[in-house]
Amino acid sequence: AERSHRAVAATLGRALVRLRPGLGQEDLVREAERLLATVEGLGLHAMLHGRWLDADLCTDVLRAQVASTGLAGAGAAGAAAGIH
Repeated sequence: AERSHRAVAATLGRALVRLRPGLGQEDLVREAERLLATVEGLGLHAMLHGRWLDADLCTDVLRAQVASTGLAGAGAAGAAAGIH
């Protein structure tokens, strides 16, 4: 579980660095953890409630979270970071 958590956190951190290259270390960690909490929560809820929380809705929610980090154009930014 720890290895998986670190791998997902690192992936989100790399995506944030690409999206916001000037983000300070403290802000990067906070935003990566915020997105990680979203990803983990969505994964759990999708597993438990897959009939209504499908991949498209999960992607929409994740894109909204990425946009809330202050990025312009969440769809384009999310796609550039590998959030499909």
